[in-house]
Amino acid sequence: MATEIDFLRDQNQRLNETLRRYQMENFFKYSTVQKGVFKGDGDDTLENSAADQSFLVPLITEYDKHLEELNGQLKYYQAQ
Repeated sequence: MATEIDFLRDQNQRLNETLRRYQMENFFKYSTVQKGVFKGDGDDTLENSAADQSFLVPLITEYDKHLEELNGQLKYYQAQ
């Protein structure tokens, strides 16, 4: 049980590191795009939502990969 907890902590740390790295790599690139999109008069709710969702696609993809790995490992541990 302790090994499983350590493993899950390690996976959590890796996901957090991946998120931080992604945010740092893409912060400046996307912030200039956002500045161009959000120059309006404050009624840019639809554009804000669309731009915010574009940030999430790579993050969700990476999260799904890790989740699949964890589910496979969980099934393996449960079978033992």
